[in-house]
Amino acid sequence: MRGYAGLILLATVGLAQSGTWFMGLPPSVGVPAWPARALVLFGMQAVSLALAWRRRDAAALWIVIGIAVLQRGIAVTWPPDLSSDLHRYVWDGNVLDSGRSPYAHPPAAPELTRLRDAQVFPRINRPDAVTVYPPGAQLAFLALRRVGLGSAAGVKAATAACDLLSLALLVALLRRRGLPTARVVVYAWSPLVISELAVSGHLEAFVVPLMLGALLCADRRPGWAGALIGAATLLKLYPALLLAAIARDRRHALAAWALVVGVGYAPFVAASGPAVLGFLPGYFRSGEDFNLGLRGFLQDGLAPWLGRSARPAAFVLCGAALLGAGAYISLRVKDALAAMRHLVGAFLLLLPSALHPWYAVWMAPLLALEFSPAWFWLLGALPLSYLKYGTPGGEMPLWVRLCEWLPTYALLAAAQFRARRATVEAA
Repeated sequence: MRGYAGLILLATVGLAQSGTWFMGLPPSVGVPAWPARALVLFGMQAVSLALAWRRRDAAALWIVIGIAVLQRGIAVTWPPDLSSDLHRYVWDGNVLDSGRSPYAHPPAAPELTRLRDAQVFPRINRPDAVTVYPPGAQLAFLALRRVGLGSAAGVKAATAACDLLSLALLVALLRRRGLPTARVVVYAWSPLVISELAVSGHLEAFVVPLMLGALLCADRRPGWAGALIGAATLLKLYPALLLAAIARDRRHALAAWALVVGVGYAPFVAASGPAVLGFLPGYFRSGEDFNLGLRGFLQDGLAPWLGRSARPAAFVLCGAALLGAGAYISLRVKDALAAMRHLVGAFLLLLPSALHPWYAVWMAPLLALEFSPAWFWLLGALPLSYLKYGTPGGEMPLWVRLCEWLPTYALLAAAQFRARRATVEAA
């Protein structure tokens, strides 16, 4: 819908979403109430996407950005009840600021008794395990503490600010590619993005602008692109996959990536040695499985024949497939945007470990540049996984996984079929 009527309707939908955020969550039901609220927001986001997708006018863009700021301003006031990771960020920053390595002792260790308080320590997840976060994340936690943001509210303010930076970079990418700038709405009003970054304060808020910066640099300054991917790798490790998207002058990109990662790890390796891996090896234990995608279905299918060996077999198969997909994309896809979208998609499909909702945030900005119904659906359905915390035994309902993945697989297959038919007809 064009003209003033379309602008009014777009603003109305955005304000309705803002009102839903303003309502918050009833404290009596907490986290299990979030999926229903998220689905309402997702439905409104789909309407806003249809209204904004082809608009190039500045008025539509300013409505999208203005309401995005409003929604984040409201969401940042929510308590971080959807995830406890935020409290570990604050704790690790405190430990590093005290002169100790967060890889040396778990929070419950007697050596760290004097750092415990009533606000952060009781809310830390896995108090008997050392941190899982890599050196770049640790430096970010320390920096936030040093500038007065070493609290849950401070970290959330920083992640919300970085999220707005991502919006600005995404608009710049849309303009560079000659696309309607109002398409930024697919990221700006995403309930998944807002909940995981403004409410929960996850590190993906720092990863996304680095990824978008690398995409801006990929064709003209591949060395800078590699350095930015290196910085993102120091925060979460998995962005290392994005190196496969740099087709031009790949050696310089790889060298820049290795330099940044090496410099980031060096002081921590010198202080902690192999312990710098932290809790990462334990993260792959079966107790950490959550919301499994293809690996979960594969594991269930192999169980009657392999028994307890079904899990490691499925893990190895999906891990090998992910590495193979990365190599194939690196060799065959020369456009950096297409390569990044395929790499992130392969990560979401084939990731052999847990798939928490915030792991999918980095797909959201790519949808503004190249839309995919399959990934849009998955990002809208992933909040259903929080229903796990409302079940009596803490088990993920099978229908949730089916609702997330079956439409995703079907939509991906349909897109592949259409692409192949178009190729045949063109030939």
